[in-house]
Amino acid sequence: MLREPLLLIPLAFAPVLLPVTGCLDPDEPGNLVPKTVVEDSTLPRIEVAGALMHAEAFGLTAAPTVIVLHGGPGSDYRNLLDLRALADDGYRVQFWDQRGCGLSQRFDADHYTTPGYLEDLLSRRTKIRDDHSLIGETQIFQLFPHHGALRAPFDMIQR
Repeated sequence: MLREPLLLIPLAFAPVLLPVTGCLDPDEPGNLVPKTVVEDSTLPRIEVAGALMHAEAFGLTAAPTVIVLHGGPGSDYRNLLDLRALADDGYRVQFWDQRGCGLSQRFDADHYTTPGYLEDLLSRRTKIRDDHSLIGETQIFQLFPHHGALRAPFDMIQR
């Protein structure tokens, strides 16, 4: 018998809470999905091949670099952040959300191609030291070793 009155308590607050929580404009950035680096200038970023990518790096700039590529397309690097522990072992660890993924800049569908992802990686590679390695996961990373430009310059570790 006590249960019925307790169920009515949330209903009593509904007229007050719904206008506050339920009236978000879906066209406003950040209301349906988190804001990207284009919409939120406080997010860490790098420019890669003309696109703004959400990115973070850990460790000394002069240390050998490990580039961490998340799976995808569509995911982000958050599930790989435990790899920042490599910075404690003397590496510079770089993460970025690939083109159109995570919090990186969005583009039209024709910008999301394997050659485009490869161009982003090669463009980034020219900006870092020669002693670098890749750690990557899933399908995108599996395609990279088939491109001749990646065979020699990287030590590749697939997760």
